Amino acid sequence: MEHIANLNVGTNIISTYKRLSYKPWYAFAEFIDNSTQSYLNNKSALDSAFSESKCLEVIIDYSRKNSHLSIEDNAMGMDLDRLTHALHIGDTKYSQGRSKYGLGLKTAACWFGDRWSIRTSMLGIDKEFSCTVDVNEIIENGDDSISILETSANANDHYTIIEIHDLHRVIHGNTIRKIKNYLERIYYLDINNNEVIIKFQGSELEQFDAEEGLYITKTGEKYKKSFSFSIGEANTQPKQIEGWVSAILPGSREKAGFTIQMNDRVVVCPPAAYKPETIFGHQLGGSNTLVNQRVIGILNLTGFDVSHQKDAIIWEGDDENELADKLLDYAQEAIEIAENESSPTKTGLNLEASIVQAVGPVKQIVESKDFYNAVEEYLAHKGREEELEEIFLNEVNSIKSAKTPFFTAEVDLAPRKLSVKFFSAKNSDLEPYLYLDFSGNENEIIGVVNLIHPYFDTFKNYDQVQKFLEQCAFDAIAEWKCRKLYNSLRPNIFREIKDKFFRIPIQFN
Repeated sequence: MEHIANLNVGTNIISTYKRLSYKPWYAFAEFIDNSTQSYLNNKSALDSAFSESKCLEVIIDYSRKNSHLSIEDNAMGMDLDRLTHALHIGDTKYSQGRSKYGLGLKTAACWFGDRWSIRTSMLGIDKEFSCTVDVNEIIENGDDSISILETSANANDHYTIIEIHDLHRVIHGNTIRKIKNYLERIYYLDINNNEVIIKFQGSELEQFDAEEGLYITKTGEKYKKSFSFSIGEANTQPKQIEGWVSAILPGSREKAGFTIQMNDRVVVCPPAAYKPETIFGHQLGGSNTLVNQRVIGILNLTGFDVSHQKDAIIWEGDDENELADKLLDYAQEAIEIAENESSPTKTGLNLEASIVQAVGPVKQIVESKDFYNAVEEYLAHKGREEELEEIFLNEVNSIKSAKTPFFTAEVDLAPRKLSVKFFSAKNSDLEPYLYLDFSGNENEIIGVVNLIHPYFDTFKNYDQVQKFLEQCAFDAIAEWKCRKLYNSLRPNIFREIKDKFFRIPIQFN
């Protein structure tokens, strides 16, 4: 006897979406994918509808206080049939390209919150359609029917507005920065081509240069080894790979690896880049070698499948091994550059020779009696720390109340900017080169630079003064960050933070 059963998906399925392993930036990308794909599907009509100063815009606003999230675009919008199918989980009638699975809107909205709504109007249709999805109500009643309200609208209007309430998770300052950085990478092609403006928390996402820091050949050109090949088993549809491989100098584990793109949209990118073992080694994320810090590339894939969250490639059969082997062949020159070339310097110094020359003078200083006495004197006065701190604070308060800072800067942190102010003083050549005061506003650093410190006698030119001020700023912000993290100064953490700062000035040379 044969029995027939239907494979039904119950209403409770939507309650599980909040447990999906989304990263916030990939969840936001689900909405942006729908907006950008809507534009690509209707490019001619929308370009005609946009004024000269306008293009596709996607605006994302998050309110922790109100537990509210909104995503608004001026893409094509939806008519009743499109909205009806958009609410159907897994419906692919209008799905293609970046929105091929018919899942992203529902899974991402439910991942963010328990109640969400859509308002939309399609270009050329004088109707607005709106609906609300209440996850808890659907589960409680076992009824997945959604009421769609129709109202009049201007036929020239075109938009979709998604609002999500009763959020499951709080987005903190560090996560907000990561979301912004990842979205700039995921949609860098659209942004760089001026096809879309994405605004996140009132800030427009910036253009990203995927070729920044590439090795420059002796002819003055960026080195890129281009390739195009296909893989896949016989009698199956071939899968196409195009792209390039190169090396960045100076290197960084967080920047190295391959960015994977499909449909002109990034799927995988640094710092979680694709790093095949054939090139980068067998450890998780690759071994700690120059190759793992410097080899970089772009892979444009066609014919592959991605996870429904669009954050990973679904490899089939022996595809990944075949791809890794071919990439190794194309990467040989980049590997050689990574292993053998020195990082460039502004002055063109031979760093290895210069370091050897510097050994003698530095050794003389560190082994001198004066250096020994300075170390011992500090240890001997350790008990005077509180007294010195009080004297220091009194001097800082006196200086900042009577003078104007010669240096001010604001570091654009979230949720509040960090203000750095440096004053100058000529009180005594016996006082420290830099006083730092963190006792006021928690997001403010007050520094006093001692302009008659004996170290200034060693300066011969402007560049040395600039480097000294740079070091003062690095010291101040590294100490501030260390205090914020641990309420104390941990030498190893201080050095690690300052090491990050050391790597920044090369970008401005």
